[in-house]
Amino acid sequence: MDANKNIDTTELRELHAQLYGFLRHDWSIKTVHSIKRILYKYISECEDKEQAIKMLTLEMRTAIIAIEEIGLKQPTVCAILLYHPVLNNQSDMKNVKRLFGEEVDNILRGLITVSKFSDKLTAVESENYIKLLISIAEDIRVVFVLIAQQLQLMRDAKRLTQQERTALSVESIYLYAPLSHRLGLYKIKSELEDLSLKYTDRETYDFIARQLNETKRSRDK
Repeated sequence: MDANKNIDTTELRELHAQLYGFLRHDWSIKTVHSIKRILYKYISECEDKEQAIKMLTLEMRTAIIAIEEIGLKQPTVCAILLYHPVLNNQSDMKNVKRLFGEEVDNILRGLITVSKFSDKLTAVESENYIKLLISIAEDIRVVFVLIAQQLQLMRDAKRLTQQERTALSVESIYLYAPLSHRLGLYKIKSELEDLSLKYTDRETYDFIARQLNETKRSRDK
């Protein structure tokens, strides 16, 4: 099967161009090409190349949110992009630290550490979860990445089953929306709440949307 059959190559090229330009703003071409080599190696060595490209696309979208909506810089974006290659042993932490420095190494270690505890953490009461998550992550940029990833998952949730959308919505409303509020990401908090309502109570969501539209039309007259 053609691995690119179900991949939006136009979006992939646009994401690549956007991220390449961002990384090159402060980093050398040699450093940026080191990221590309690791990503190409990751895709070429995966048995399911289509799934690998889909995961990379998700991480690239997450990276754009991290840049445009949270204001994170090159080390965090690099860590986001390298997460799956390192997790799947296509690169190792020693190599990452040598090529990209201690900041990237710290953020990436935090993401991997949190991923190992994620199943256990979601069973914890939301306030305790937030405290524990921040404690485990160590670097607050790790938490910002998790919020960016959750927002991207929620934006893409229309493609999922109702059960999957509900599970994501519960995480968003009880964990990631309060966490976003605590960290001052009020716009992201509101979007997570709106999408959660849309996926779990569409009738109420549509009613509120109609009321808001009517209010806007009245103000515009």
